Formats: sequence, structure tokens, C-alpha cells
Amino acid sequence: MTPSRPSAIILLGRPGSGKGTQAELVAKKFGFFHFEMSDLLQKIFKEKPNDPEVKKAKKAFDTGKLVAPDFIIRLNIKTIKKLRKQNKGIVFDGSFRLIPEAKEVLPVLIKEYGKENIKILNIKVSNKESIWRNTRRKICQKCDNPVPYTSQTKDLKICPRKGCGGKLITRQDDNVDIIKKRLKIFAKQTEPVIDYFKKQKLLTEIDGEQLIENVFKDILKALK
Repeated sequence: MTPSRPSAIILLGRPGSGKGTQAELVAKKFGFFHFEMSDLLQKIFKEKPNDPEVKKAKKAFDTGKLVAPDFIIRLNIKTIKKLRKQNKGIVFDGSFRLIPEAKEVLPVLIKEYGKENIKILNIKVSNKESIWRNTRRKICQKCDNPVPYTSQTKDLKICPRKGCGGKLITRQDDNVDIIKKRLKIFAKQTEPVIDYFKKQKLLTEIDGEQLIENVFKDILKALK
């Protein structure tokens, strides 16, 4: 894979594995579009609050459950085709959480970008680390930017993203009970997706329990 060409990168991992942070770093370095499913869903929730299908998706999202596969699949395919027409690379963050999604969307991705230009990375962290990170991270109330807990960010109250200035808050679903529920869902529904990608010989595993910059270095090595 050559990131200088239009390419597709899929980042997988438990909640709190740092997918969002790493996707943003990759997108910035290569000029790719950062496709964050949670951000897209939040946008749709605000734009179509009275749509029955959107209401159902929002209820699932707010309670830590997975949104209906058909709904997610349509969003993925629509975005892939749109970005490929624009000749843009894409970094997926929070997509491909179910087997049906992987089996439906991967062929579209291969058709649009070519198998040689697709890389799938699993950022590995333990359940314990996931809970620790999620209960301490903050989210920007204005732009939804996730801010991981580090020695540099622990006292921040305002979004560090340039030009934002939004207030940092703890997200409603970042509490221990909901995180544990999300981890159980991940084990049951998303780990089989990781195994599926392994069989496709597309998966590379990354140690996510390192400093952010070291995880990024390992990702860059995997993309060569």
C-alpha cells in the first residue's frame, strides 16, 4: 500500500483504544478524510431528529448498543463512493463492527480503491485499559473532538483543537456500566470481524498500550 495514492485505512479496536486519535493523525499526515462513524451519526441525529429510523438509531447509540447494521452499511457505502469520486483517501474510525457490515462493505471498498490500497489495523488494548481510558477522557461539546487523558491534557477544560474553543465534557455514555456493556458487545460482535479480516490477510495488529506517538510510529511502519 502506498498512502500517497487514494487509499483506505480501517482502524479497529476496543472502546478507548485510541482509534479516533490515531485516525486524526493519519488523516492529517496523508491528507485523507477522517470518517468517524460517531461524528456522522451525531450529525444525522441533529439534522433529522424526527425521522423514525434516525430516532431508533439514536436510542441505540445513547444506550451503548450498536446501531442497526443496514443503517450503518448504507452510510459507509454512500461515503466510500462519494470520497472515491473526489479521489480522496479515507481513514475509517468506528466502522466495521459487525460481520454483515464487513461482508457488505469490504467488497465495495475493494472495488473502489483496490485491495492493494486497503490496510486494516487492530489497535489492541485490554478491557482494564479500555475502562480506565474511557472514564477519564473528555469530549468537546462543540466539535465532538475526543481528548484522551494524558499528563498534558488532564487539566484541560477547553478544546485544544485550533479555532474551536468549545467546552470539554464527560460524555453521557462514558461511565463504567455502559463501557462494560460496550466491551461485552465488542467481544461478541466485533471480535469475529477482526477474525474475518485476518482470514482475508488484510489485518495488522498494533500495540495500543503505548504512548500515543509510539502507537502512531507503529501504524506508519504498518502502512509501508
